[in-house]
Amino acid sequence: MSLLKRAGLLLLAAAVLLTLSACTYGFIIAPLRNDRAAARLLDGLLAELPPETEIAETAVWVGNSSGTGNHVEVWAGVLNRSGAGYPAEALRDSLWGWDLRFGFPVTADPGKLFPSLPEDWDGYYIYGRLGEAATQWDLRGH
Repeated sequence: MSLLKRAGLLLLAAAVLLTLSACTYGFIIAPLRNDRAAARLLDGLLAELPPETEIAETAVWVGNSSGTGNHVEVWAGVLNRSGAGYPAEALRDSLWGWDLRFGFPVTADPGKLFPSLPEDWDGYYIYGRLGEAATQWDLRGH
């Protein structure tokens, strides 16, 4: 085999391996790292709540909070009935269903994040926090 053919095969192998490595990181490793970051954010959030908080459900979310597709953020939230947080009714009428003024991702669906949230949302409160992603290579945010 000539030197030119060997060099061509080496370049082809390198291109295939780099592509597979990038896909593996973007589809498997980066989401795992960001899910761990979201779980840590939720643990910190739960530690801040008063002990009398009546927690109905917790949720974590990873993705792009503004819908622009240029970055990844993590969000952790608690659905409760004890009055800690923002009234769910105030979020229902915003343009995208969530409002960044309250620290919620615009692109998330509250019904999917909190399946136990009733239709009328009356008396439920959502306490949440946006955080930094562990890596920006998570393809869920792009």
